[in-house]
Amino acid sequence: MPVTTKQLLSLSDAPSIPLPARLGPAHQAACMSIIDETVHVDSTAAMRYIVDAPTPAVLNRNLREGLHEFNKLPWEDRAFLRARRLDNVFEMCLKARESEEMLDVDVVTWRGILTKCFIRAFVVYGSLIRPVFRRIMTGQMLNLNVSYYRGVLYMEEDSTVRQYDPNTECSYMGHKFETFCTTRPDYEEDEDKVDMHTLWTVAIKRTLGDLKVLLVGEVDCVKAEYTANPCPENYVELKTRRHEMKSTFPNRAKWDMQSHLLGASTIFVGFPDSLGTIRGTQDLAVRDMQPVQYKIDWGARVLQSLVDHCSKNAQTEDGRLKIWRVEVQRKQIKIGALKASEVYRLNRGGVPRSGIVPISFMATLEVRRALQAQQERLNALL
Repeated sequence: MPVTTKQLLSLSDAPSIPLPARLGPAHQAACMSIIDETVHVDSTAAMRYIVDAPTPAVLNRNLREGLHEFNKLPWEDRAFLRARRLDNVFEMCLKARESEEMLDVDVVTWRGILTKCFIRAFVVYGSLIRPVFRRIMTGQMLNLNVSYYRGVLYMEEDSTVRQYDPNTECSYMGHKFETFCTTRPDYEEDEDKVDMHTLWTVAIKRTLGDLKVLLVGEVDCVKAEYTANPCPENYVELKTRRHEMKSTFPNRAKWDMQSHLLGASTIFVGFPDSLGTIRGTQDLAVRDMQPVQYKIDWGARVLQSLVDHCSKNAQTEDGRLKIWRVEVQRKQIKIGALKASEVYRLNRGGVPRSGIVPISFMATLEVRRALQAQQERLNALL
């Protein structure tokens, strides 16, 4: 049975926060390497460097190279499915060297969720695109589950909805492009191997108006300067776009926003032809394509409205955290609390949780803060 929701915010509503809402500088608070489904916090083992001359390295290379053999692998080894729950993020927040700083925020979520929340109301696609794909591409199908714990709003995508099956060929070609224009991690024996499950992810902390936000997202590769200066300005995003459509970028708004939120400096684009052969490349400077301010303002209004609403009634009658279903629609945000049966359906079979937050995460924080309070009392006596 669908969750009952009501309108929380409309694009036509008068703003309730000071505007414009400025984005503060991006700071890398932590990183993690995900290798063989294992999370390594504060690790660069899965990080890749962009090669010195990426254009010669990729020009006339075929992105379908090895695709036939790849398609013989089991589906779970071929599919690239985004993480929707925040479990890896919770682990990173506890284990990172800057753990306390990471948790001194108002909102924690994935970069992809913020991107969709910011641009959803303003993206327009042509009428020739089939409705089902238009809903997917514009984010109409974005449903979130959120919980509020100790002053922080945690936001993740609803994992009860079947994730849209990825186009395996497109995913493969995108990952193949990465192998052509980046250096390979030491642990990989086959330099051209396409691995859908090895990721390097960063946690970026920045302000948005009066809010402090921690957003987590994958970084494709970095510049050589990252070694001496591990900061977002040395991130490089890698994209591909059909050569025949080189002059048009229907998803450019998404590229601009997601790179801007992460703090990346450069997008390197490869243009394959219909056979998969790279026929051209282009460097896009992120600083030259700043998202328009009204999209940033809308994102700030969405987050502030969610924080205000969920903080007022964060727990159920039995003391557990509530889970709020948030529907991100074209020009409005709807919200409704999940019933007990819906919470059970969401959390069954996984780790014990209160709301969307793992009990183990909450217990560790409680112990840590109790020890801090004890130490403060001892220091006061000295």
